[in-house]
Amino acid sequence: YQKGRSLWERRSGDNIPKAIEFYEQAIARDPNYALAYAGLANAYVLLPFYTGARRSDSLAKAREAALKALQLDPKVAEAHAALGKFDFFNMDLAGSMREYQRAIELKPNYATAHQWLGNDSLVSFGRFDEAIAEGERAVELDPLSPVINADLGVTLYLARRYDDAMEQLRKTLAIDPTFFYAHYNIGIALQLKGDLPGAITEYEKAKQLSYDSFVLALLG
Repeated sequence: YQKGRSLWERRSGDNIPKAIEFYEQAIARDPNYALAYAGLANAYVLLPFYTGARRSDSLAKAREAALKALQLDPKVAEAHAALGKFDFFNMDLAGSMREYQRAIELKPNYATAHQWLGNDSLVSFGRFDEAIAEGERAVELDPLSPVINADLGVTLYLARRYDDAMEQLRKTLAIDPTFFYAHYNIGIALQLKGDLPGAITEYEKAKQLSYDSFVLALLG
């Protein structure tokens, strides 16, 4: 389980498919281990965005695993967070917020729940001050996580704080210079500021570090 979680947190290369394999090994050894099902749910819910997996198939597997986790233990915060992400991707913003808040109630120091509550639900409702506060709380709880740091940068540029966003995203690259997600989001911030050559440079860096088709779309 811990190997799976470590790989999932990296969000690059083939780490999420590898994480799924470790979670499945944990479940094979203990079919009643709720956290492993929650880990599986969180891996599947993100799989389409880091690999070529079909979104409908992956999200269905994510929901199934999350519900299995909650059947075994209704108080698994990680499973509620996975359902929140599932609801968000299905445009149920109110449902998403409820699940993230429930995850935080159950596990107040769960950084991912704060991250997703801010970067998904609160941003979508235009509640930027609250979203930034949640992102900052997530960074405080897990300061070395590249994706948590990067998502705070995303929240900042969605709030039109472009310079603050780029500063935060560059902090992310100080943690992991190869994190393509930070590079392309710096590119988006630069593009929003009107610096197209600078944006292209960052998109090219992201392209070299990832096979993510979204980077090609941004570059186009």
